[in-house]
Amino acid sequence: MAELDYELPSELIAQQPIEPRDASRLLVYRRDSATIEHATFSDLPGLLGDELVVVNDSRVVPARLRLRRASGGAVELLLLEAVAGEGMWEALARPTRRLRAGERVGPVELLEPLGDGRWLIHLDGEPNGDAPLPPYIQEPLRDPERYQTVYARESGSAAAPTAGLHFTADTLAGLEFARVTRDRAQLRDLYLPELPRQWEREHANFRFIPVLSEAAPEDQWTGRIGLVHEAILADFPDLSSHQVYACGSAGMVEAAYPAFQAHGLRQDDCFSDAFRLAPKIRTDAVELAKLGGSA
Repeated sequence: MAELDYELPSELIAQQPIEPRDASRLLVYRRDSATIEHATFSDLPGLLGDELVVVNDSRVVPARLRLRRASGGAVELLLLEAVAGEGMWEALARPTRRLRAGERVGPVELLEPLGDGRWLIHLDGEPNGDAPLPPYIQEPLRDPERYQTVYARESGSAAAPTAGLHFTADTLAGLEFARVTRDRAQLRDLYLPELPRQWEREHANFRFIPVLSEAAPEDQWTGRIGLVHEAILADFPDLSSHQVYACGSAGMVEAAYPAFQAHGLRQDDCFSDAFRLAPKIRTDAVELAKLGGSA
């Protein structure tokens, strides 16, 4: 860590962003000649040529909550990540030493200390705090949208992708870029949908039912919306005579398996591809590792 620690005079830290965004300075290092050039961010398209730029299009959550305890003492919570369960978050609290599990602080209930100042909390409603500016920014933002990228869409980040703040519509127009979207399954996010549609045409016993968690207005989607396992249970409310093969993230499998079991699915009839269920719902008698096998 000592290699990353250096002196940065406070007078060199900009407290308000420059206008326009892409007027910020850009240092260019040429590896082939080990030379340094000084440019502006608007020069980026010419510097990159036909390289592909991948961007994270999540919006920054207003994640810094300034609250007061019943005693009147100030508490600041920084929401780090939403976790399984409605309103559940992992948060960083300060000061943390005197906080207690079960304590209510405004719209927040402190559930469990996780160590190093981190807490598992329950938040009533949506985050409605301040932009989580880094500690070296002392002035409040005049325009909170300046802590969002111009291509931001859905909420999902606890901090801004800092380099992305310098892009403008004009800068993007000169680049070939792709989005990385998280936590939303929209029509554009379906992976190779034509392949299962082909299988459906070729095999009478194969059905493809895409389910979107949130359809964009431009999709003009008329299909299923919601969670995949809820769509399965709507079609097959009794799973006692079925086998289920779940392919997806470990979190998806963890959410689906208890619901399937409540609708009659036996442990030996639930399988997943190269995933293990979380310990709290896995037993030694079952290793849900591959389709067609049981422990």
